[in-house]
Amino acid sequence: MGIEFQLRRGQSPQGLDYQVLQIQLTDSIVSPEELGAIALPKGIDTRIGVILDGRAPIWLYGYLIHELHPTAWVACHDPRLGGVVVATHVKGVQVGEVIPLLPDGDRLHPALMVVGPPDSGKSVFSHRLFQTLLANYPNIYLQRANWDGEGNYTLELPPDQDPEVFKAANKGGLTERFFPYHANSILALRRQKDLTIVDVGGMVQPEKQPILEACTHYLIISSRREEVERWH
Repeated sequence: MGIEFQLRRGQSPQGLDYQVLQIQLTDSIVSPEELGAIALPKGIDTRIGVILDGRAPIWLYGYLIHELHPTAWVACHDPRLGGVVVATHVKGVQVGEVIPLLPDGDRLHPALMVVGPPDSGKSVFSHRLFQTLLANYPNIYLQRANWDGEGNYTLELPPDQDPEVFKAANKGGLTERFFPYHANSILALRRQKDLTIVDVGGMVQPEKQPILEACTHYLIISSRREEVERWH
């Protein structure tokens, strides 16, 4: 079976005890048929909560949340935020509460910001770089810090589906909080991930300064040589 688990205990800065159920996919492709053969690791303490962590299909997360119903509470780890509580049976922990996970040390790992003018292939490059590195370096993250609706899902669609339709349906807009939010997310990711790749879209904007300050490196990809200087 291509799904394995590791269980460890931790404690939040506020003194809340929890368990982390780390999901590990040993095969590049897993299927829903494997759910019937899944066995949770022994030693899960139902008196305290469990935080699910790891890259896995949404249907696997849904199954595990259901199976962990007897525990005090269940959270899903978003490395940009912490453990987000999605189910609880105790008064001291609320749905929607974020449980901080302490990083291993205070080191900030690199973050690569991919920039350049529109239609230069930045999103495609970021996605392929991420997928290529992921096979040998699983502790990396691709952060889409733009609102154009383009994401990994638009680059992984079947050939008969138009990505522009999906982009239009998910397109957002610039707000005052947008780039500061992503800058904070990048800093949080840098404490946990060995490398964070950041796609910031194709416009030179002063509002992107927080993103620039949160990253350690930048890479300019341009289909037009005359546009390169604007991005330095």
